[in-house]
Amino acid sequence: MLTGLAMLCSTAFALAQSVLKANLISPFFRTANVSFEKVIKQDRSLQVGFYYTGLRYKNTRFNGYGVTPEYRMYLSVDRKDAPQGFYLAPFLRYQQFSLTQVDTRVGGSLTTYGGGVTAGYQALFSDRITLDAFLGPSYNNGRVRADAGLVQSPFAISIFTGFLVRGGLNIGIKL
Repeated sequence: MLTGLAMLCSTAFALAQSVLKANLISPFFRTANVSFEKVIKQDRSLQVGFYYTGLRYKNTRFNGYGVTPEYRMYLSVDRKDAPQGFYLAPFLRYQQFSLTQVDTRVGGSLTTYGGGVTAGYQALFSDRITLDAFLGPSYNNGRVRADAGLVQSPFAISIFTGFLVRGGLNIGIKL
């Protein structure tokens, strides 16, 4: 009984000042994107995001996932505590995709690593619902592995490599 109570208390502590979010824009790009933010100090938090996509860009279909850990520094002048207010968030990103050229059915894979920084604002409504808008530059470096026998990669990968803009609009629930 005491062990069960201790586990319940530790779970409640772990979820205190935590937010579970879903990106509202991602479905328009055939992507499911969720993130979990945990406050670690009055004005700091850690967030990890996960997404899965089945996006088609030009003649290439991307099926895969990405993981994005970030460290948020809340800068609100109105002295709001995290997880609300203006913030800056450096982040890293790992992405893994299987690729298919739609016309020829040629296959391959793409792995990218990158990072960047976003600026955003997270509003808290009724002490329970969050709305988080963010935007910022990023850079991803990737490597394509095409099926054996190909001399040159036929895949359109520019939406996942090079200098890019990362942005989004998340709705969340404070746990």
